[in-house]
Amino acid sequence: MQKEWSDKEAKKLLFKGEFVSQKKLAAGEYEITFKDSKTKEQKVFKAKNPFDENSVKNYLPGYELTIEYEIVKNSKTNKDEFYIKENGTVSSVGAVPVTNQK
Repeated sequence: MQKEWSDKEAKKLLFKGEFVSQKKLAAGEYEITFKDSKTKEQKVFKAKNPFDENSVKNYLPGYELTIEYEIVKNSKTNKDEFYIKENGTVSSVGAVPVTNQK
């Protein structure tokens, strides 16, 4: 049982997609929307800090960003929420140009 727990903990949750938008919420957190590179569906993440403005300028439009996130249970709604992992500011793990796939 302990080994399984350790293995699960070591895995990183990564999301690959294009930056769409961000807005500041009333509670002071940020809601950051990305578009999945494969499915083109939008996914909303929360963050304590805004997405790095330099990254936004450098990687718009058409860049696939890889971000690390974690799942946090909202104590009020009892629903899972996706939070971008913090390292001072929100930034991408990596960025590559998106190729036009038809």
